[in-house]
Amino acid sequence: MNLKSIKIFLVILIGFLTFSVSNLIASEINCVSTEDISLINIEWSPPADTCDLFVVYKLYSAVALEGPYSLKKNLANIFPASAQLSLDRTDSIQYYFYLETIISCGGSHSSTLSDTMSSVVLYLSKSIVDVAILSWSSLNANQDRAIEYYVYRRWPNHLSKLSDWHIIDTTNALTYNDTNMACGSDIEYRIETTSEVGCTSSSISQQDYFSYSLEPDLPIVDSVSVVDDESPFAVIAWYPSKATNIDGYIISNNAGGDIFPIDTVDKDVNVYYYLPAKVDEQSQYYSVRSFDSCSFNNVGGIDFVYRTIFLQTELDFCSKEATLSWNGYDNAVPEMDKYYIYLSVDSGAFEIYDSVITNSGGTYTHDSLDLLASYSYFIRGSNGVITSSSNRTSISLSDSQEPDYAYISSVSVDGFDFIEVECYVDTSADVAKYEILRTDPETGVFESLGSFDVPDSNFVYLDMNAEPQKYTYYYQIIITNNCGHNVDTSNIAQTMLLDAEGQEDFLNDLDWNNYQGWNEGISAFTVYWGVDSVFEDAPIAYLSGQSASNYQHLVPDGIQSYGKYCYYIEAIEYGNNELGVVGVSRSNVACAFQQPLLFLPNAFNITSKIEVNRTFGPIASNISNDDYLFYIFNRWGELIFESTDPYEKWKGDYNGNMVATGVYVYVINYKSAEGVGFLQKGTVTMFYIE
Repeated sequence: MNLKSIKIFLVILIGFLTFSVSNLIASEINCVSTEDISLINIEWSPPADTCDLFVVYKLYSAVALEGPYSLKKNLANIFPASAQLSLDRTDSIQYYFYLETIISCGGSHSSTLSDTMSSVVLYLSKSIVDVAILSWSSLNANQDRAIEYYVYRRWPNHLSKLSDWHIIDTTNALTYNDTNMACGSDIEYRIETTSEVGCTSSSISQQDYFSYSLEPDLPIVDSVSVVDDESPFAVIAWYPSKATNIDGYIISNNAGGDIFPIDTVDKDVNVYYYLPAKVDEQSQYYSVRSFDSCSFNNVGGIDFVYRTIFLQTELDFCSKEATLSWNGYDNAVPEMDKYYIYLSVDSGAFEIYDSVITNSGGTYTHDSLDLLASYSYFIRGSNGVITSSSNRTSISLSDSQEPDYAYISSVSVDGFDFIEVECYVDTSADVAKYEILRTDPETGVFESLGSFDVPDSNFVYLDMNAEPQKYTYYYQIIITNNCGHNVDTSNIAQTMLLDAEGQEDFLNDLDWNNYQGWNEGISAFTVYWGVDSVFEDAPIAYLSGQSASNYQHLVPDGIQSYGKYCYYIEAIEYGNNELGVVGVSRSNVACAFQQPLLFLPNAFNITSKIEVNRTFGPIASNISNDDYLFYIFNRWGELIFESTDPYEKWKGDYNGNMVATGVYVYVINYKSAEGVGFLQKGTVTMFYIE
């Protein structure tokens, strides 16, 4: 009879001698957890039937299964069903526990005893090859049922390792050998098991120093490839190592012979997805190395450096061809000898379009492309065993954009000299050149003025070789694409040629041709004028409508002028054109000339009360300031006054003294504004009253 049977027999015997209680189920110990080197936590299930008259728990302990057992605690509360004991050396001494539960029902007392449970004590040793040998005591003292134990491990003092505990295995046995060793590191272990009610029994951890000098196994890379899912990324796959010393892998980017680690993964991982790979910009090189439990202190070698397939596509818009070129996949075993061209049209599914047999990089020409379609490509290399895919490229002939517009918003004459052609063009289009044409004034045939680059969508071309005072011109822009084809032409715009003629009585006639070139025509004309080539800021007339081509201007009274009256016309575009601008075109400057008018009195009184009668000179209009001469002679032919200013008068003096009353001769030489010369002679009587 075992110890528990003896205890139960004694309790039953005592119960029969004193009282009888039915339906009492014993409180069983569920978990024994070693808190630290001197504390043990014990948890149990409360009694199933206490008649609501619980009395006490009695917790007993011994250092041997056979005893002797001593009472460690009396617990008068039914909850919590746990206790903490302070004991010596819980890391090396195995303690045994059982629980007595006492209840009172109807004045009678009854007690039940639990199964005997043991603390879990872990023992750690190592073999001559530094294998960790673990053994531990059973939680169930009688070992009459199987228990699943969890083996935990960590590197407490190793900077390159996480300090967290990790489960390395589970077992129903009471021993475990760990061959996944560290290289020159302390390794710490502990044992845990979980009960059916969810509490945990655990041992005190044990640690020792282990070393492992062998280089980790060489990982063999299966393939590197490119996956394009929203954005392209690299996929590196390798065959998982079967070596027990492997703890993980280092993924590296290799460029120019240098190794740049980009990440580490656990030993159970054998596929890595690298998003910021830039595999759509150039071919990338990758390698995989293994490391053992020493982490980066003991890193294995590289079998080969593997290179992604990088595809480039060049579109020849003019010939409607796409040329694909790619590098070969390196170090495949056996080497890749066939490359498949995958094609997607208008975002449809990718399908094999063709293949190229080569064991290195290749090129392929896809011709007869549709102007309205878009195309996407990728390359997949194969050796019959593994495959590797390239990045994707896309093209569209519609990407070679034709210009949406070319518009001459105005052609204007800049004064007398040259013509400004203001243009708007679509600079986002694929254009080889812009060519501006002008009609020959004699034949009316368009001739090229040359081609030019356009830095901005709005620009002004200056035609310095035109004769805007003599001719009206037509202008047009022709746009040529990169294939040498004329793909667009602008509207045709015509300059305005203004003619001005002087009539009698200070009336000037203006005639001009209508401006041509605006889509919606002309909303109005404004007329500007200037006296002797000095223009006013404000217009003198606003002529509404499309067809105005004539205007008569009466020179206002009181205008002092040499007789030259100049004009220009501005035409204003009707509404907004499709570019949202309003064009304004200016004509040439045309001048009208009025005939000179000259009046001279036959006498004057230098003592007159009226100021204007006290001097003598011409009252003139439309006389040029150029070559003007005014002379006064006495009766003996002596010159006594002269002037070159048409507005200067004779005051009846000579050398500062008044001349004698009498008749004097005058001579005036003058020109019109057009340069026609005139001569006028006569006499004048000068007198004064004293």
